[in-house]
Amino acid sequence: MRYAAIFIIASVLGFMANYLNKSESTDYQCVEYSSEKGSVSTIHLADGSAIWLSSGTNLTIAKNHQGETIAKLNGEAYFDLIPNPKRKFIIDLGHFKVKDIGTQFNIRAYDSEQSISAALVEGQIDLINNSEEPLLTVKPGEFIEFEKSSQKISVNQQDPSIVTAWKDGKFVFIDKRLDEICKELENWYNIEIQIENKNLASTRYTSVVKRSTTVQMVLKILAVTDQIHYEITDKKEGKDIIEIRK
Repeated sequence: MRYAAIFIIASVLGFMANYLNKSESTDYQCVEYSSEKGSVSTIHLADGSAIWLSSGTNLTIAKNHQGETIAKLNGEAYFDLIPNPKRKFIIDLGHFKVKDIGTQFNIRAYDSEQSISAALVEGQIDLINNSEEPLLTVKPGEFIEFEKSSQKISVNQQDPSIVTAWKDGKFVFIDKRLDEICKELENWYNIEIQIENKNLASTRYTSVVKRSTTVQMVLKILAVTDQIHYEITDKKEGKDIIEIRK
């Protein structure tokens, strides 16, 4: 797995009233971080907390002098926050917010995807609405998924190590649809994948593959269990295109 350096796109910017929806006129400082396609980056905060950013992720962190921190996420991130009941740490996901005082959890919230998910490894996180009223308390081992179209939240039990495998350099596909797998591959390898039809797209696979593996090898591994064929078109400009068919 390739660990890229964090790109600090915007250093201290001062107060951002529109972004934070705050009426005060002073003390927020904002830093924006980004992780390149095909890489995992790590942020180390001043209190010893750490945040991992998955491929193609942007994270903005705004903090004031009272210790309130508001993060804005487009992508996937793993948070390992040092417990501090005096600190208010909120991740604003647009549709709702995640509130934490110190724990380990994973959030996947790409703007381009139709759902937002969160998995709790240790501790407790609270889902709150944009008025900061409580919606749901998430416990260790629980996996929540929010469908943007229906505005519904589902809660299931899932091994957190499956959800956080990307942090350890692995693709872990457990009974996963081919179209969902292809989204993962597109994001990591910065390619475009076209699937022949809906029936093929809904075919399910189970596999564990290192992210250092080439996309061609990943497709060969999938083809072993189900006779799929693929063709790669190299583009001089833009993303390479892979067509998958029976």
